[in-house]
Amino acid sequence: MSDPFDAGSLRPLLDRPRGFRFARAAFRLLQRLTVPARRSYYLTGRGRRLVGLLPRDVRRVLGMDDASAIGSRRLEIGGGPHAQLGFLHVDIDPGAHHLEWVAPAWSLPLPDGWATEVVAVHALEHVPPSRLVDTLREWRRVLAPDGRVEVHVPNGPALMEAFIARPVAEKWPVMGSILGMYCSPDIRDARGLEQRSDHQLIFDLPLLSWALESAGFAAIRDLTGVVEDRHTAPWRDLVPDYSLIAEARRPAAEIPR
Repeated sequence: MSDPFDAGSLRPLLDRPRGFRFARAAFRLLQRLTVPARRSYYLTGRGRRLVGLLPRDVRRVLGMDDASAIGSRRLEIGGGPHAQLGFLHVDIDPGAHHLEWVAPAWSLPLPDGWATEVVAVHALEHVPPSRLVDTLREWRRVLAPDGRVEVHVPNGPALMEAFIARPVAEKWPVMGSILGMYCSPDIRDARGLEQRSDHQLIFDLPLLSWALESAGFAAIRDLTGVVEDRHTAPWRDLVPDYSLIAEARRPAAEIPR
């Protein structure tokens, strides 16, 4: 999904800190106000002709620029500002881009068996530990039988190995990643870690596999190093296999639990 702020006519305003903050606040308010219209548009295609008449930049800002998502039953959870094409999106943040539902990851406003696929890229680590298995059970509930879930989380062992092995200047971005401080891999100083820690969980493959199995998923498969996401390439020089990635399926025939 393209950056909704990438508009040449607004660039002089956005280059000023106060202007950028104003534009971002206005954008987040717009996203909150247009959730119902966007949900109707993508679920039913209602208003497709009218939306098609809007300028491309307007469609992008409204989050109505993805024709491949109309009628889609693919669900992305917690995409924030990085909504993926072809998916409908749910997030706890009402200002997230291309948002169709506002809800926490453990309480999805969708019927049983609605989705053919659920994807969560660096979202599950934000869930409180006590809610981990229940959150994954909720994802299984909204999946159709034999539906697929793909979970991306920070790769705990790879990050810890990098933290131990790297010189002090390179420990700061790795530390920020472990703690969830939304930092760039390019920082080399503690002053680059300005955000409050936001991660609740650290995963390795055995823990992630256990959580998926405990939630009733089957056919669990490690996709680390096979599939990439928006984090893997920028961090590759510091942390190979930055993202731990697993897929699983809701069993086609389930034994009542």
